[in-house]
Parts: sequence; C-alpha cells; structure tokens
Amino acid sequence: MFRSLVLCIIAPLAMPLLAQGGIRLLVSNVEPFVVGGAQHVGIGLDLDLADRLSLGVQGRMSIGVDGWVLNYRTAYHFNDAEYASFYFGPLVGYRHIGAQEGVNVIPLGFQLGWRGGLERFYADLHLGGHYNLGADEVLLEGGVKADILKTSFCAGLDLGWGWAGRNTRH
Repeated sequence: MFRSLVLCIIAPLAMPLLAQGGIRLLVSNVEPFVVGGAQHVGIGLDLDLADRLSLGVQGRMSIGVDGWVLNYRTAYHFNDAEYASFYFGPLVGYRHIGAQEGVNVIPLGFQLGWRGGLERFYADLHLGGHYNLGADEVLLEGGVKADILKTSFCAGLDLGWGWAGRNTRH
C-alpha cells in the first residue's frame, strides 16, 4: 500500500520532465449548468503522454454564479499530438455550487475539440457534454434558488504556453 501511495505522488510530479506539456488559461468557457447559464475562467495543465494520448487537469471559477469546478480529462488525438489535431475523450469532475452549504455535483461526460501542438503557444477550441450526478436545487448568493441541470454542454476557447518533452521516439 505504501508503494502505491508513493507512486501516485511521484508519478504526476515526474511526468512534466518526460512529457510534452503546457499551462492553459481558460479565457472563454460557457457552460449552462444552471438555468440561465454561466461563464467560466480558469487555469489548466496539459500533458501529452504518447503520440496520440493526452491528459488535462483544469480548475474553473464561475462568473455570475457562486461556484467552482475541477475537471480531469483524457483524449485520443486523431493525428500526432505534437501537431495540431482533433481529439475526443472522457472527462470527470467535481463541482461546488452555491454558498458554503451549497451542492456538490460530479460531472461525467466527454469533450471533443481541436488543439494545437503544445510546444510554445497553442490554442484549444472545444465542445463537450456531460451528466451532472447529484444535480438538485441550490440556494445561491442573495437567497435565490436555482435548479442545477441534469445534463449540460460546454464550449470554450483556451490559450496556453507549452514546452517540449524529452524525445522518446528515437
């Protein structure tokens, strides 16, 4: 058990040394998870693990609705991920909506998009959809009640700056 715990801690710390990666700014993300919708801003980390496999972790704060979300996604790229390519993959997250005693939701779904290669400047234009496990009514700031949608979509444009990883192809 101790070895597994150590591996789970050390592996993510060592990945940036081996993989091509990047830091992204979530400059324009729209996701209507409550009636009326919500805009998001945030930051994320991207890593290319293989020629056609990548992962991403991101945190977003909602604008106009009291809440935040952490997402993890993996993606299969239809071309070599070193260059611009279309991708598709699953995502899972943890979202808190409302005041301190708000509602916690688990979004499960998928994301597809087009992302540039991670070395230097890159962009990611994406769409996605998910089911919100635990969706219910929530009390927002100011005593306003809102219904959390069971299903929702997201769309966004993210901009980032990346670095080349160790070349393991040769």
